[in-house]
Amino acid sequence: RTCRAGLWRYSRHPNYFGEWLMWCAWPLLALGSPLGWWLFLHPLAVLVFLLVLTGIPHTERRALLSRG
Repeated sequence: RTCRAGLWRYSRHPNYFGEWLMWCAWPLLALGSPLGWWLFLHPLAVLVFLLVLTGIPHTERRALLSRG
């Protein structure tokens, strides 16, 4: 059965959340660079990949099939 209590209620994928936070840190480090602004697109791209294309939908589907 899928855990739905405590912190797992809000995030069953803390590793994806941590990875996304890491990607959010890179643009902050590049703020001093003249072309650093374009790095703000990377966290958005990673978020789309995790939420729509790869990680979470696949994992959720597998969890529902195996645990209900």
